[in-house]
Amino acid sequence: MLNRSLLIALSLVGTALVGTPLVLGAQEGYEYEVYSTHIAAPHATAVELHTNFVQSGRRELDEGRLPTDGALRSSFEVSRGLNRWLEGSVYFVGGVFKGRGTEYVGNRMRVTAVAPAEWRLPIDLGVSQELGYARPGFSEHRWMYELSPIVGKTFGRFSLLFNPALERGFGRGGERELELEPRAKASYEFGDEGALSLEYYGAVGPALSFEPAYEQHHQLFATFQTELAHRWEIGAGIGRGFTRESDRTVITTKLEYHFGPGRK
Repeated sequence: MLNRSLLIALSLVGTALVGTPLVLGAQEGYEYEVYSTHIAAPHATAVELHTNFVQSGRRELDEGRLPTDGALRSSFEVSRGLNRWLEGSVYFVGGVFKGRGTEYVGNRMRVTAVAPAEWRLPIDLGVSQELGYARPGFSEHRWMYELSPIVGKTFGRFSLLFNPALERGFGRGGERELELEPRAKASYEFGDEGALSLEYYGAVGPALSFEPAYEQHHQLFATFQTELAHRWEIGAGIGRGFTRESDRTVITTKLEYHFGPGRK
């Protein structure tokens, strides 16, 4: 038991150390999700389809990225529980854009490690690592790496979740500084399977030297999620951007299906 706990702890710490030395956003608007410690159970699989419509967004090219106004963006995710504290995920990203039609955008791979419940920590802890690829025109960088700590706490039906994500793009073009893109979520559960939430997504620039406020990204979403039927979950939300660099109005949906025992 001691050896297993030590291995998990070293994995969590090692993940953080690997990411520290490393701007393409991992989610980049194709998926709005605050990562939690609720991972797929061992040998179980979950599939998720995240789709959002940018009702009012950027209308000009920005550092090589195409306009977002009127775009329909989607991310298809397949997750697999590797053991009780580790989950692996792959993403396929695409969209429909004004004047271009349907486009393949890129792929991402993510590994999430969480602190087991038997540790009886006062808060939920985990860490996510993500490697992504994007085609030219859809991101400032061809490749990216993200390190996202996961910190959560539940108070009865209320829960708080925070991801102080650090990202770095690499490859040709664009800045290669370590950037801070925080995400947070406050939720209230109702009934047996439903939840109402406020979700925040930000991008403030280099972690050691923030960009001016008018160049930062800040969005707030009101969302809900519930179980539709056995093994099926649905969610939807509407978001508002508060700076000129943020997409002003975004409508999001989520559809999820679980194979096997579901999530922990």
